[in-house]
Amino acid sequence: MMKRAYILIFIFAFSLTGISSGEEDRAESEKQAIESILLDYVEGYWEGNVERMERALHPNLVKRGIVSLPETGRDLMEQLFASSMVEITRMNESKLSNVSLDDLKIRVSVLDVFKNVASAIVTSSEYFDYIHLVKWNGYWKIVNVLWVRM
Repeated sequence: MMKRAYILIFIFAFSLTGISSGEEDRAESEKQAIESILLDYVEGYWEGNVERMERALHPNLVKRGIVSLPETGRDLMEQLFASSMVEITRMNESKLSNVSLDDLKIRVSVLDVFKNVASAIVTSSEYFDYIHLVKWNGYWKIVNVLWVRM
């Protein structure tokens, strides 16, 4: 009887390990997918790669940043949308001619993932972005960005 109890405990513990390992693999897979989208966003911007930028953004994206107006000394809340980001990216086609991606010191960091939402930080030598993402129709997309210039 005691031997049977040990066997059942072992089987139960082993099955929990399998579940935990599967969840860890899934979490790591989600994190990698998010990091890939974040790189599409930041590298696509600098490369002028519209396809990468479109892949990264949810159609309802809102990107906000504080811009100081030297004429008045006051701050302005700049607000961009997905279509604006795509057009700005299109204008960047030759932006990397004087700088390489390595020189930009791009870093992506996934802060948290919960079900179908995530938060992250993207930094470069030029910008610091707080980012919210959503898993939408099976793909991670950026929905909110709050940024400041470095």
